[in-house]
Amino acid sequence: MKVIKDNAMAYSTLYETLEHESVQKVNETGLRFINTSAKLNKNKFEAFFTSINNINTQIRNLNDIQLIINLLVKNLRSIFTVEDAHLFLFNDNSYDLLPVTNKCDRGIRLTVEAALKNGIINWIFENKKTVILPNLAKSTKNAPRLNYLIIPIIERKQKMGILVIQTPISELKDDSFEMKAVNLLTGLIYPKIAMITNQDKVNEAIKESHTYKSKLSNDSKLAAIGELTNGIIEDIMKPTQVIMSCSDFLKNDYPEVDKNLLETINNQVKKIETVMVRLAKFANSNSNSTITTSCNINNEISEYVDLLMSSIKNDNYECILDLGENIPPILSNSNMLNQIFSNLFSLIKMGFTETGGILIQTRFQSGDVLVNIFTTDCMKELSGKSKDSFNLTYSMIKNLMNKHEGKVIYNSRAENGTSISLQFPFKRKLKK
Repeated sequence: MKVIKDNAMAYSTLYETLEHESVQKVNETGLRFINTSAKLNKNKFEAFFTSINNINTQIRNLNDIQLIINLLVKNLRSIFTVEDAHLFLFNDNSYDLLPVTNKCDRGIRLTVEAALKNGIINWIFENKKTVILPNLAKSTKNAPRLNYLIIPIIERKQKMGILVIQTPISELKDDSFEMKAVNLLTGLIYPKIAMITNQDKVNEAIKESHTYKSKLSNDSKLAAIGELTNGIIEDIMKPTQVIMSCSDFLKNDYPEVDKNLLETINNQVKKIETVMVRLAKFANSNSNSTITTSCNINNEISEYVDLLMSSIKNDNYECILDLGENIPPILSNSNMLNQIFSNLFSLIKMGFTETGGILIQTRFQSGDVLVNIFTTDCMKELSGKSKDSFNLTYSMIKNLMNKHEGKVIYNSRAENGTSISLQFPFKRKLKK
């Protein structure tokens, strides 16, 4: 057999074909250690650049903050282990951190609140550090303990918020690839989130502008009605005084006239005078007065309801007052309270049916003076112009309650009717 040796091609041995490429040199024995770090780093970089491309491509069509955060989480998972992420932004006074979505659970909110209260968040922003806080909550047997990776978001040297990432990782170095990737990807999504939140603020400002325009229009109408009311009251009171004088004259000079009839006339005239006095008091309240004084909420409600009682009865409705005892006074003024009550009853009357009832209750509870209004009607069935009018009136009530540093809580169900709760704080913050 003749062997041809012209082919000088070298073939690798079996172990050489199975090993990865290594940057290390071959030692004296001719063997090389298998090194996978180069390939792993290559995979990480590929995943990172793919994530950048995915976010830049997909974020353009997203206008929901939760979907943007989900996109971030999905791409972070290609770099390291991530369970979930939540974004918190500072409110207007930069005192409180609030989650931007409703998905954030109570445990994470409490952790962020505690970190803010204990100065940890301030330290993070002062040092511009990304830190990992341990999760002290008990974990299930099969689930790993998740920690909180907190990333500060700073824009133009102002602290804007934090991104909280739930991860089983307990340590990440500042100069690590993972940390740099997280900071860069967070920087990619935040401008779009800021644009969405700013747009929401602009829409809210436009809505408030329309509300105040409507309020100014209503105030001017009320002022005109007040001026007309004074003249009308005078025109009504003069004839009633003449009727009372004639009744007394008949009673004294004509004994044969039925005394019960004359007594009925006098009683009805006195009712008219009482209503006119209340109306005059309401019309003459100084609409320009913004002086905050101590107000008895029970007295204000009683006087206002007395004024509207005839109108309520004409609508076949019954109004019951359940005014609590020892209710402390609140800081307000009669004009602002009358505006609240006027808008409140306008809101209630939108849901009036053929017949029904209203219960007005006052209580002092947990440092708040509560005014609870219950009606037998359901407001959810409103639609069209009625719904628009409802939203506008409700917004006006909210703005007036905000001036009192209070809240309004609304709930309406077909089976239970409607409840509206006004919460006036007994103690108000001092304003400069």
